[in-house]
Amino acid sequence: EGELWAPPQAYRASCAGVAGLAALPVGLLAGWYLLAGDGRDRDRPVPVPRALAAAGVGVDERLRLRSTRAKGTGLAVSKPVPAGCVLMKIPCEALLTGALAKRVLGPGASDLEPSVALCALLAEGRRDAKVGGGRDVLGLLEYLLAMPAKFPSLPLWLDDERAEELLGGTALHFASRALRAQAEAEREAAIAALGENLQAAWSPECWMWAKAAMLTRAGIAAGAEEADGGAGEEQPSNDITIVPLVDFANCAEAPSAECRRGPSGEVLLVALQDLRGGDEVTLRYGDQSHEQCLFTFGFALPSTKCVVSAPLPLTTPEGASNLRAALMQLLVISVLERDGSSGSDGGVPPAARLFRTPSGEVDCSELIMVANILHMDEEKVKAVAEVASRSNGILPAELGERPLGAAPAAHLEALLEGWLDALGGPPPAGGSVQSKAGRDEFAPLRAYRAECRALVAAALARVSVPAAP
Repeated sequence: EGELWAPPQAYRASCAGVAGLAALPVGLLAGWYLLAGDGRDRDRPVPVPRALAAAGVGVDERLRLRSTRAKGTGLAVSKPVPAGCVLMKIPCEALLTGALAKRVLGPGASDLEPSVALCALLAEGRRDAKVGGGRDVLGLLEYLLAMPAKFPSLPLWLDDERAEELLGGTALHFASRALRAQAEAEREAAIAALGENLQAAWSPECWMWAKAAMLTRAGIAAGAEEADGGAGEEQPSNDITIVPLVDFANCAEAPSAECRRGPSGEVLLVALQDLRGGDEVTLRYGDQSHEQCLFTFGFALPSTKCVVSAPLPLTTPEGASNLRAALMQLLVISVLERDGSSGSDGGVPPAARLFRTPSGEVDCSELIMVANILHMDEEKVKAVAEVASRSNGILPAELGERPLGAAPAAHLEALLEGWLDALGGPPPAGGSVQSKAGRDEFAPLRAYRAECRALVAAALARVSVPAAP
């Protein structure tokens, strides 16, 4: 059958600019979920399979792959390392990209989306690695076997029954079910395109593993114009990419390492500080909300504020006046500016959200603004628009302070009551989450849903007071 993995020279041109990264793409989860046997740290050399070695991957001999019960698989150093030391070098030729996957899979993959092709390649490689018997057509055997075997706290990984139990009524429940449906549609597309040449696509379990690996480890890498700074052929950009081996680094609020781009476009893992023997090598996965971290990785850092998305999109119904739609768009802009987002991630209108203020009070101003914009009469719409026009497009604060009339108040009450019911009803007295015996791999998801319940209950109590006339 021959080797599916082409020599580095065969795909050098299409990979040369992929690693133009100011920071690593979101999605470099470091085996958070792989459980060790007895909780003790287990260090071993970082596996550099033959395909990566042939592509010129370099790993400092002090760098180790560490498995623990608490955090799964990550990176650590066995001896002291000074700040600025390059711990790993991943040339562009070693990056796993959608474009590479399409070439490896052959002509049948030409019409597949790059992300689907890369998912298919991972699924097939993982299947071969598990089958054993020396079969390693990709030359990535050791790397694939070191990746997590399962992703238990990742919402995508949950079956429907477990997802309903842990996330019912939350935005993550709806989003993860939609992603599972998308994954199944992509699997069917891969089967239609590659047929009998792709055995792993016939297994829903293999495909879901690859989809979870993609979600937690891959990201969109912006291509560099010229990796070496000189003139040359324009390189591909914005390809779905996994940076192998670096993707084992766990996430930390104060990371001990960062990724930099080398002179030829290679990804360099560089120590940010002096590391002692035994210290963990960690990265920061980027600025994401609490919900985004849970959705993408299955965990959230303690410092991330829990902001929950409500089932109330920032849109006006068809047939609404242009002025009313313009007010809603101003609200969308203010929400995006607050988050530092461009709103270009898929074109889906953002939803109103609930969160806590620094004092611990619930902030439901976004929900109140939406309800008021939807239900104000046209005279009030004109008045609010005039105020906004004199304030450089800033909506008046009173629009988010309380429902301006019976109609928005009734809308919010009905919405919040239904939402709270979907979440399992009011939170228990004291607001504590029921603890589980031993290590609870679902603890982050249970805590998230409990906070959703508490926020919705507090918001309902606030909007249930008599509305303004």
